[in-house]
This record gives sequence, C-alpha cells and structure tokens, in this order.
Amino acid sequence: LPDLVIERVYYDAPHYIKVVYANRGRGRTGAGFVVGLRTAERKFPENFYYRFRVPAVGESRTTGGFTLGILGLKPGMKAPLTVTLDPEGRVRETDTKNNTWTGTLDLR
Repeated sequence: LPDLVIERVYYDAPHYIKVVYANRGRGRTGAGFVVGLRTAERKFPENFYYRFRVPAVGESRTTGGFTLGILGLKPGMKAPLTVTLDPEGRVRETDTKNNTWTGTLDLR
C-alpha cells in the first residue's frame, strides 16, 4: 500500500502556496486525491475536479500553486496554515496520521 506524506509546504512568491508530497509506502494505487488547506479564518473547499495522483514508491511530487487569495492571505503576512492530503480518504494507505502538516508559513 502507498503512504502519502507531506515533505514540505512553501511560499512560491508572489502568489502561490505549493505542497511537496511523497509516497513512502511499499505500493502505489491509481486513486486520485485532493489537497485541503485552511487557516484559522478560512478553508479552501477542495477541488474534486483537480485530483493528484499517488507517486511511485519513493518519489516526490509538487502540487500546482494554490493562490493566496483563496485563503484570504496576502504577501508579507505570517500565516498559520494546515494542509491535508486526501481529506476525503479515497487513497487506501498504510498510515493516514501523517497526511497533515500544520505550521506557520512566512509569506515574505
């Protein structure tokens, strides 16, 4: 089974947040998944029309950019942020407890 893990969340100036994710499991699946983002004030409603694929074992991928405006953020801020891979639970995997990253993102 695969194991999705968030390796890094970063600010791709001037307008985007990107997520680097990997498959640290022993297998792969064809199931697609969405990425959820939220701040204390706003939640990005996951776009189920745009699903990400589980990478091959040991590989990392980077999402496209999530615009700051969808979360009410602006360049120059420091923003508490939570990112969740596969919040719908569509991907059968070995460990779902490591699908969430929470931290402060520096948008400078």
